Amino acid sequence: MYGEDIDLSWRIIKGGWENHYFAETSIIHYKGESTKKGSLNYVLVFYRAMLIFAKTHFKGSQGQLLMGFIRLAIYFRAGLAIASRITRKWLLPAVEWLLLWGGLLLLLKWYSAQTGILYDWSIARIALATYALVWLVAVAVNGGYDRPWKSFAIVKGVVLGSLVLMAFYGLLPEALRFSRAVLVLGSVFSAVVFFVVRTLVGGRHWQNQQTPIRLYVGGDEELEKMIDLVSSMDVNPQFDLTIWALDPLQESPAATSLNGNAAVRWIGGPDDLSEAVRVHKINEVVLSGRDLSAYQIIDLMSRVADDRVDFRIAWSEGGHVMGSGGPELGPITEWSRAIQRPASRRSKRILDIAFSMWVLVLFPIFIVMRRWTWVSGAMKVILGKGTWVGFSKDLKGFPGLRPCLLSRSYSKDDRVKQRINLTYARDYRWATDLGVIREALISRRAIHRHGNN
Repeated sequence: MYGEDIDLSWRIIKGGWENHYFAETSIIHYKGESTKKGSLNYVLVFYRAMLIFAKTHFKGSQGQLLMGFIRLAIYFRAGLAIASRITRKWLLPAVEWLLLWGGLLLLLKWYSAQTGILYDWSIARIALATYALVWLVAVAVNGGYDRPWKSFAIVKGVVLGSLVLMAFYGLLPEALRFSRAVLVLGSVFSAVVFFVVRTLVGGRHWQNQQTPIRLYVGGDEELEKMIDLVSSMDVNPQFDLTIWALDPLQESPAATSLNGNAAVRWIGGPDDLSEAVRVHKINEVVLSGRDLSAYQIIDLMSRVADDRVDFRIAWSEGGHVMGSGGPELGPITEWSRAIQRPASRRSKRILDIAFSMWVLVLFPIFIVMRRWTWVSGAMKVILGKGTWVGFSKDLKGFPGLRPCLLSRSYSKDDRVKQRINLTYARDYRWATDLGVIREALISRRAIHRHGNN
């Protein structure tokens, strides 16, 4: 993969033929179907293909020199990819933590000047850095860094962090305890920091980014099917009172009703796309794969390529929606607690780590009880190579998880397993995992050594 076109072109030239580039046609390339561009795996696969090409066609010192340069490019590009991923993931939390820390220090200095209380600043710096970290972690655990950002998740995280700090305030050594007024003011300040930083990064309307403002491009007969199909694949379906639409044939009425609730506003044809995006602040365009030709789809995409608009192509006949990464997930994503959502995965991982640490602390008891597989399983989970509770590997169509040590259902009836695991995937709760683990401990059920449940 990634090297076949180069290899074919080179073989054509070496065989005495001419290799021509034909620039008078276009195709739609669904990038990311095999590997996610920008990931480390993408970089390695891409450059390893170049190594295979060089080994195949270049021999001797010339080939060795070329492969040396390619290997150097692999390390350099892989380093850039890793640095880019780290920056995208950690830059915003790092900036907010520094701002929180610095602001808390200034707040304590102001409070010290007002009250005349003297503090040991070498200890104060460490304590306030910890305070800032607690608020940051609380916001992260509550989904404050999940895209799109949600103001409620940030508020909930700040409140949780404040409660944790207040709860442990009395247990802290005297040197680490400051006035409760500093904690109260600090909680208000932390909320201000989170909201201000997101406003600077995401613009004044960053809170509105969590709701897609869609424009459908399709005929009157196709529109209702497109809306139903796209809505079935939304994690949080939106029920708008107004639906914006463009008719490829411009034959639809000015306005009509849909299901007796939403009004469809036909605001022109494909040529009006740019103006419609600008006027109605559209951030997602759904194109009909049935009513539009490939050429029309490419043309429409190119018209608003610089406006940060997401495109999806809906094929109502096949029940598929195509996004930038290929075919999108099926209707299982419509559930608010679906197991593949970031918040669900995060709570599952927290439970996995917490229980694994508990097992390792009590490992002598597990050894005496001849439950050593639980100890090795805990190490596997901590290293990210497994999860305590998951799906049986023979169940198809469920979201991918790490290999599990305990099956959600160990029934021999496939239909029973499908039903139980479907409920688990649709409405995940960490308490469910804890219940499965508790039952396994009580019944002395064995865990699976290799996740083959």
